[in-house]
Amino acid sequence: MSRSIIYILVSFLFVSILLTTDSYGQSSAKRKQVLDKIASSQGPPYFAVIASQLKTGTNKEVGFAKLDTLLSLEKGDMFWMYGCAGLYFSCRTELPDQYKTKIRECWKKCTPYRGDTENHFLMYYGSLYLMSQEWQGLAGSEWFTGKSSVEIHNESREYLRHWIDEISTVGMMEFDSPRYMYYFITPLLLLAEHTTDAEDKRLFTMALELMLADYAHDYYFGNYAGAHSRVGFDSPFDTRNTETSSYGDLYFDENITHFLPDIAFAAMASFSCPEIIKNIATKKSYPFESIEMKRGRTTLRYTYEKNATVTKKLYATKEYALGSMQGGLVSPIQQQSWSLVINTSKPNNVITGLHPYIAKEELGMFFPEEPSWQLERIEGAKKGYSSEDKWVGGTLFDNISHDKNTLSANYQKIIKKIRSQKIAFRLPKWAVVTIEGDAMISAQCEAVKVKVNLPTGYRKIDEEDSYRFEADVTGGAASYTVTCPEVVGARASFLGGGDFLYHSDYIHSERGSGIVILEFGNKKRVLDFKKILVSEE
Repeated sequence: MSRSIIYILVSFLFVSILLTTDSYGQSSAKRKQVLDKIASSQGPPYFAVIASQLKTGTNKEVGFAKLDTLLSLEKGDMFWMYGCAGLYFSCRTELPDQYKTKIRECWKKCTPYRGDTENHFLMYYGSLYLMSQEWQGLAGSEWFTGKSSVEIHNESREYLRHWIDEISTVGMMEFDSPRYMYYFITPLLLLAEHTTDAEDKRLFTMALELMLADYAHDYYFGNYAGAHSRVGFDSPFDTRNTETSSYGDLYFDENITHFLPDIAFAAMASFSCPEIIKNIATKKSYPFESIEMKRGRTTLRYTYEKNATVTKKLYATKEYALGSMQGGLVSPIQQQSWSLVINTSKPNNVITGLHPYIAKEELGMFFPEEPSWQLERIEGAKKGYSSEDKWVGGTLFDNISHDKNTLSANYQKIIKKIRSQKIAFRLPKWAVVTIEGDAMISAQCEAVKVKVNLPTGYRKIDEEDSYRFEADVTGGAASYTVTCPEVVGARASFLGGGDFLYHSDYIHSERGSGIVILEFGNKKRVLDFKKILVSEE
């Protein structure tokens, strides 16, 4: 045996030990609970549900019937691909040969849509990586891409390594999404579990840990605190019941209340979330501050900045978490530039504000189709975008400044051709609101008294579960300022020097270094993406 092979084997054994040492081991009882619950769920065909049924022996006949439906489709997309790969690898022993053959045929004759976003590409190339690993030595005529198994595997591996290098050095584009983080965690989990390449297994597992650590840092009593690149139109006021919450339940909390199907794949996998990440999620000391750097989504028109640099700030106390990005338009349609999360069991506990920007320029900046055509048809894809009463979206006209407990959103003069000439600020209806002057209100939100300076002449509008404070800005600039009680003791500072990817008491990384340090108490876990090694101190 050569020295290089011995070195690889020893390194793999060493890192495998580190990857499982001090882990928060999801118990067999918890895994069984997940599989049983998801196996018994009703609804349209879904690969993860079928996998649970085959694994547990629950409703197997129904599962196979629904699998026939999914495999009979002549079209699909990257969501179909990763679900199919997840079922194939997770239920290898439960799948009859005839179904393995059917799946093989699908990947020859169907042509799934690749998509156009960061999570789409991960699902697409991650699935092709695993399937080309399974079916080696096939010619291009046996694949829907027209490329051979070797070509597909090499291309997929190259993309995945490139993407992991980007997220570990300069940050994600679809960052901190209460919905789409779910579609990053699941594909990475499948890659980490089912690759047969030792080095790739380490790398994919490290990327999965980074994703969970990033989420854990902003995990705030079940909420997803801070600014978000993408938030659903149905969840800008409450992030506790979103897709990603199911992984928060599984890996961070003791009880699971969000049984979304894909966590079945996690329940079938050997991966356990390291205890240091769980502790960061649930045992952080308050107050604390943090700063993170992310990337804006890749632009196609109207700007010379291909990927904007996004600066995220968070100030969290036991009573509230105030988080922001700098403003501007860095992600289309679903951006949430700032949020104030109140720590309460009451629903709709997020305070936020925006300029409801509606323009073909926003769509044309990020999507390739003709901009006017997109604006005419956007409601078919993202219902609610065209409403001037929406609560989700970024704008070209704001600048957000944030220091600890105070945030100011400043809106420049909005050009007259833009449809909406107003800005809006939102409070939950359960807040006790007091008018303190022509431009000042206060809101008692549980233990938090929030003071808000609004533009003179604002109007208060009752919505179903919100108070909407709205002001016209036609012909001039406007702003509002949000101030929460300051709590002494936060240790990191927004004003500190340095070029950071992460900077807080719990995650630290110099931008570009590829080294991410997780800290909790007297323990450290170091993810070195350049060397593809994990170490602990």
